Amino acid sequence: MYVLLCRITLIFLNINLYSASDKLEEKNRISSSAKELLRESRDSAKSSPALSTVGNNQVNNDGRNVGDSETVSQCSVIKTLSNRGRYTSLAIRVSDDAVRVYRLSSSREESGTNYYRCSRCECLNKKSDVKFKPRVKTQNGRIIGDAFPSHHHDCQPLPLPKYQAQQLDYSCRADVRDGLAEPKQAWSRGHDIALQKWAAAEESAISKEVIDNFPDWSHVRKAYSRIRRQRHERDSFGHGRTYSCHDE
Repeated sequence: MYVLLCRITLIFLNINLYSASDKLEEKNRISSSAKELLRESRDSAKSSPALSTVGNNQVNNDGRNVGDSETVSQCSVIKTLSNRGRYTSLAIRVSDDAVRVYRLSSSREESGTNYYRCSRCECLNKKSDVKFKPRVKTQNGRIIGDAFPSHHHDCQPLPLPKYQAQQLDYSCRADVRDGLAEPKQAWSRGHDIALQKWAAAEESAISKEVIDNFPDWSHVRKAYSRIRRQRHERDSFGHGRTYSCHDE
């Protein structure tokens, strides 16, 4: 239960990077709540809602370079959970209440370079004559090039409450994958945490949105059970299905 609480709290921390070694220090770093992050987001938006700085590049939310005379605020770049419970996705805040999530497509360990793409746009491209391929590149934890590429017009940023609920769900899946809980137990813990975490929050409307976006057990039962089955296969045979960054 403590491990799950640690994971969930990290969802609401405005961090720059997450690595496997960070897990050993989670309990020493966790000090922020969902309410604090939301307040921090509002303050950042008030100072400069449309502009961000990523690495050494100054860009606006359309990906255009910003003049030196313009004021910019720090962009929130978060290494975030995929639906397989791995920290292989990248979330970039595009406004005070929305993020863009990019999936890891490939890595080059020798140069510390990661390439991310928008899987939503890839799906929409199948039904569109105009193809959009928004990609983000990072090197040693810093975005290189365009931080805000153009997306398909039907690919909208993810509202913050939906993103938070999604990350809570993915954290529960990680507990199943790691053998820390059975499927229904992991989901129940996540649901309880959602209720406890936001029940007394000042932002009641946002709190309700997060809880409303947390999936019902009937919608995720098969996915959770599949993760458990894959874990059993891995433990029994020393191999089994690997968790690919392409799994959506």
